[in-house]
Amino acid sequence: MSYGTAKPPQGFAEDVTARRKRPRLLFALPAYCSSVTVSMPPPPPIGFAGRKTAVWARPGLDPKVRRLLVLAMTASLGRWEEFRLHLRAGLETGLEVTDLEEVLLQVVVYAGVPAANTAFQIASEK
Repeated sequence: MSYGTAKPPQGFAEDVTARRKRPRLLFALPAYCSSVTVSMPPPPPIGFAGRKTAVWARPGLDPKVRRLLVLAMTASLGRWEEFRLHLRAGLETGLEVTDLEEVLLQVVVYAGVPAANTAFQIASEK
């Protein structure tokens, strides 16, 4: 038996070559999105503390929603010190355990079971 003599199916090489030449989009927008405009707020002041303060002081979301978002993001990214900090602050300011559980279930779906398992384990310590 001779190795390396297998040939791809008929038309396979042509398909691959044609696909490589086609421009690829990372995502596709529906046609109606071309008429949508988004106005972004000015960036927060320079300096880490200034950015955090400016973001937390914005009126768009209430502090509870912001805290839940931060918990979801820090759990998803595996930033466990920051997760603990915001978990403790959230529980001290009235964050409901049921809300935390719902957010961590979202982490299971979108960031994976290992991240959510660690987050649930840390949350159960508090």
